[in-house]
Amino acid sequence: PEMSRGLGDVYKRQDEYVETLLRQNLTAERCAVARYQQICDMCYGKDYDTFRVSAKILKEELEHEQEIGDYIDDIEETKKHMRG
Repeated sequence: PEMSRGLGDVYKRQDEYVETLLRQNLTAERCAVARYQQICDMCYGKDYDTFRVSAKILKEELEHEQEIGDYIDDIEETKKHMRG
């Protein structure tokens, strides 16, 4: 059972879970970026209001993508330092 395992095992599983969630979230953000880019491309020069709103959301999604990518990079860098 759980008690027979060390805390290191528990933390390792939690870390893997967090990394999995971050990678899934990164994939979702990339899909959102692609979709909002398509909307912007479709509306450019035709529908100013939709373009403006979509461009604002696209900017936010790009920021989210960058933040999540940075978190993943930080985790990878921390793991390298912990290994030695």
